[in-house]
Amino acid sequence: MKRRDFLTTSVALTGAGFLAGCSSLLPDGDNDIKQTPSTRTEEPQASEATTLESSDSLSPRHGIVFETVVDAVGDLGMDPNGKQPIDDQLLASFNQGNVLITFPPGKYRFETQPPAEPVTNWGVLGLGKKPTDVRFVTTPGQSRRFVNSDGGSGQLVENVAFDYSQSQKGSLGLVMRANDKVHVQDVEFIGFNPVVGDGAIDNLVPMALDPDGTAVVDGLVRTGPTDIVSHGHLDNNANAGCIWLGQRHVGDLHIRNSHISNTGTNAIYASRTRGGVRISNCRFENNNQTSLRIGGEGSLVENSQFIIDAEMLHPDSRGSLINPHGIIWETGRLGMSGGRIENCDFTIKNTPERTKAAVWADGSAGAFEVTDCQFEIDANGVQALRIDDPRDPRLGVTAERPWNVTIRNIVAKGSSYGEPIIELKGRPGSLIEGGCILWSQFRDAILVIDSNDTTIRDLNIGVQGDAIQVTRSENMTIRNPRINVQERTSTANCSERMSR
Repeated sequence: MKRRDFLTTSVALTGAGFLAGCSSLLPDGDNDIKQTPSTRTEEPQASEATTLESSDSLSPRHGIVFETVVDAVGDLGMDPNGKQPIDDQLLASFNQGNVLITFPPGKYRFETQPPAEPVTNWGVLGLGKKPTDVRFVTTPGQSRRFVNSDGGSGQLVENVAFDYSQSQKGSLGLVMRANDKVHVQDVEFIGFNPVVGDGAIDNLVPMALDPDGTAVVDGLVRTGPTDIVSHGHLDNNANAGCIWLGQRHVGDLHIRNSHISNTGTNAIYASRTRGGVRISNCRFENNNQTSLRIGGEGSLVENSQFIIDAEMLHPDSRGSLINPHGIIWETGRLGMSGGRIENCDFTIKNTPERTKAAVWADGSAGAFEVTDCQFEIDANGVQALRIDDPRDPRLGVTAERPWNVTIRNIVAKGSSYGEPIIELKGRPGSLIEGGCILWSQFRDAILVIDSNDTTIRDLNIGVQGDAIQVTRSENMTIRNPRINVQERTSTANCSERMSR
C-alpha cells in the first residue's frame, strides 16, 4: 500500500476532518517515502538506528515491515502543541494497520482509550533526538492506555515519552498483545505514580501470544516518584507496576537496557506465565515489594543491577519503603522448575524490617541456578540468598521436581547482623561452589536444612559466626572450604571479583 492509498482510506474511516491541515501529499506515481531522520546520538545497546530508508517498500524496522509511512503532522494533521486531540487519526491507523506514524517533536494529546482489538504491522516513531522530544499526554488526573491491542502481529512504539506529570492522579499505559513481533524501543514514562484508587495502571503489558512469537522491550525508563502503600490485599488500594506479564504470554519476552526505580510495588511482574522471560543489562533501584518477580523454565536474569537504600528514596515519593527485595523467584500456581540468575550485582543498605533477602526463592519454584553474582549487604537481617522449601510454598503450589539449586562463584560481602548469608531449605542434591563470603560483623555464612546429598566446595569463607551449619541433611559433601582464612588473602580474592 502506498502512502496516498492509506491517506485516502483513512479519510473514509474518519470523515473529511481527518486530514485537516495535511501537507505535502505525494503526487500520483511518486512512490518515494521521505522522512526526516532522527539525529539521536545515544542509542541503547542492541537497538536499531532511528533512520528511515526512502524506498518503495520500507526495510524491516525491528523485524516489522510497514507498507506505509506517514507524518503525524504533515500528513495526518495532528496537533503538535497538545491543544487538539489526535484520537480520530490514531484510531484510524489502528483500524487500517500496515502503517508507521512518525511524530515530529511536540506534545500530542489523546482523550480516549482504543478498544482491545487486533492490529498488524502498526507503529509510532518519534523523530526527536531523545524520547522526551515527543510527548503523549491526556486529561490531567485520568488514566488511559495509548495502545490496547489484543492479537495481530507486528506492533512498535519507539523513541517517545508518556507524560502524566500534570497531576498526582492518573497514569498512562501501553497494552501490546500480539502473536509475534511486539517491540517497545526507547520509551520513557514521566510523572508521579499514584495508587490504583487515584487512577494508576500498569505502564506496559508486552505479550507474545504465540509460542513461537517474540516481544522486546529495549531502553525503557521509569524513575518518577510514587505512592507507597501496603499490598493490595491488605487495603484494596495497591499500586500499579511498571511492567506486568499475564498468563497469556507463551512466547519469548526480552527486556533489556532499561531503568526502573521508585515503584510502589513490583517493578516487573513476570512470574505467572509459561512463556520465556529474559532480563538483560537493566538497573533497578528502590522498588517496593520487589524489583523483579520471575521464575521457571525460560527465565534468565543477567548483567543487571539491583539497589536498595531507603535513605535514597525519591524525595517526592509519598510514604516509606515497606518490603523491598531484589528478586522474588517464584512461579505461583504453575509450580515450575528451571531458569537462572547470572552476573548480577545486588547492593542493599538501610532497609525496613520486612526486607528478607536480595534474592528470595519461594517453594513454588523448583531447580534453578545463581552464577557469578555479587552481593554487598550492609542492612541488618537481610540475607543474600534465601531459598525456601518447596514442601511449604508461600506464594503458590509445590514446585515440580527437581528441587536442587546450584550456586556457583558468588561474592558476598557486608557488615550487618542477622540470619545466615545463604540459607538453603528442602533442596536435596544442591551445589554451592566457588566464590567467597566475607563479613565484618557476627553472622553465619551458610545454613543447609533438610537438603540431603548437597555439596559445598571450594569457597573462601571469612565470618565471625559459623562458616557452615547443617541441619537434618544426610550425605553432605564439604570439600576444600577455606574457612576463616587470613583477611589479607580472602580480601584479595573477593576484591578481584568485586572489580569485574
